[in-house]
Amino acid sequence: SIDSGFATTGTAYYFNSSNSKISTIYGSTVEVWSVAQKSSSSNRSIAIFYVGHDGSNAPSISLYAKPINKTTNLASPGTNISTKGLIYLGTLYNFSYTVVPANVGVHNGTGLFELYLVNSTGTVCQSAELYLYLNVSTSLVTIGFLAVISELFAFLIPLLAIFSAYLYYAKDKTNGTMESILSRPVTRGRLITSRFLSNVVVSLIALGGGIAVIDILSSRYTGVLLPAYQVLDIIWAYFVIATAFIGLVYFVSHLTKSTGVVLGISIVFYIVLVLFWSTLSSLLLPLALGLVPGTIPYSHAYLIINAFSPIGYANIVTTYLEGNIIGVNFSTLGVSFSEILIVGIIWLIFPFAAAFTLARNRDWVASN
Repeated sequence: SIDSGFATTGTAYYFNSSNSKISTIYGSTVEVWSVAQKSSSSNRSIAIFYVGHDGSNAPSISLYAKPINKTTNLASPGTNISTKGLIYLGTLYNFSYTVVPANVGVHNGTGLFELYLVNSTGTVCQSAELYLYLNVSTSLVTIGFLAVISELFAFLIPLLAIFSAYLYYAKDKTNGTMESILSRPVTRGRLITSRFLSNVVVSLIALGGGIAVIDILSSRYTGVLLPAYQVLDIIWAYFVIATAFIGLVYFVSHLTKSTGVVLGISIVFYIVLVLFWSTLSSLLLPLALGLVPGTIPYSHAYLIINAFSPIGYANIVTTYLEGNIIGVNFSTLGVSFSEILIVGIIWLIFPFAAAFTLARNRDWVASN
């Protein structure tokens, strides 16, 4: 983000950021702060604003930076300094506002630098301590990525799965269109299986493509692509959600011949398992069971209760990728990814297996 504000000639203001500084120099106003670079997630740029006492632009000013290690002795404006050992960033002429890419690298591991604006006589016009390099780790990108897509996908994926299952299968099943297909040499078991497989394959392609595109677009601003295994884990989690809700709609369509009832029950599933699940689990664990967030018993219960919902399963995968559950390290819980995988497979199979059983029973009744 960029700090912004207004300073009149002859006054001094400090902005709401440790990365900005403004002061008056010989009747002129000079402000300097660091801003993000679109082309780099780590390197910062330096924004400089200058207003002369008579409204004129800035004279020739050179930029220098010095990495800060443990201590700093920042030279004050108006003093002369030696530029020996400083990193030269360039010289600016006749400007009122400009942005200069720093591209200084990390140097000291913190990215914190002394920054000096020096005129042609070697006098400091402005000085500041700025972060010109930010370490952007893959773990931070993962957390940010999950924060962006988890809420959006948790809301949209089940809804899209419900309506796709309704259009692929439930609508034809309840309004009688399916019976015309069954007059041909095909069983209900084969029909529901073919519809289900085509439904989930389309969902998988859409999910995989969507998540890959989001990852690529976000990397333009973070400079970091998620590791392939994390992308696959995320795709897997939301594929489980989509497949589970598709299976539930297929199952409901065999319990009634009303399209309205199918949609109504499916929306109830959506409300309970999506909209209210996080609230229900967050209230149940501390209030009903007396568990304290941030403890191992709470974390174990969190995993167990979320295993009973497709959305909860995505929460489990998310916490696994983030590495903690409300301050508890995931590795201390004794839960492996293979166990998480098994829970997902159950959600993939169980709803459709129930729907398939009802369809096969109709085949058995019809043949006897």
